[in-house]
Amino acid sequence: MPEKPMDERGLTEPQRRFLLEMAGGKTRREAEAAIPVSRRTVQLWLKDSQAFRSAYDKLYDGTIGETKSRLGGATATAADVLLEAMNATKDATFTVTCPECEAKFEVVATIPNHQVRLKASEIVLKGAKVLKDVKEISGSVTTLSMEERVALSLFKAGKLDLIPSHMWERLIAAGVIPEGSVPPHVTVRVIDGGNE
Repeated sequence: MPEKPMDERGLTEPQRRFLLEMAGGKTRREAEAAIPVSRRTVQLWLKDSQAFRSAYDKLYDGTIGETKSRLGGATATAADVLLEAMNATKDATFTVTCPECEAKFEVVATIPNHQVRLKASEIVLKGAKVLKDVKEISGSVTTLSMEERVALSLFKAGKLDLIPSHMWERLIAAGVIPEGSVPPHVTVRVIDGGNE
């Protein structure tokens, strides 16, 4: 395959057009379709052409830098919004009765909006990694042997006749199946602390 002519930077015409498409805001896939070149060709350019890889990286670094810069400004704005929210207020209307003439008046007062203040404070504390979400799970953890897990699976599938009788006793003692679910031909004795 004959070599394509390169410019002073070492880029071919298709490579320059591809980079221009990317610089214009197109995605890599959109730029590939606009030239048109295959994804494989762009991968080869990145692998084999130092000039293309360097120009591509500069373009990419510029995009990343611009994004970081814009997000940096947004971070300051977000902080300002959170600080303002931490001092949020709301208007509340109260009906007041005069103790002397018993006339009723509506009074509008500005009061703290605790719901907004608490949420904003929570966001700030989580962002500072001072506060974490904690999910409380109540109940107990029961560890079952493989044999017990198979028996429990059979129970859940309704295949009660396949469960050995000694497994019924163990599953009931573990509290994973109700005592009343035992087939009539099985006698269950749960012994707790030596007492029957």
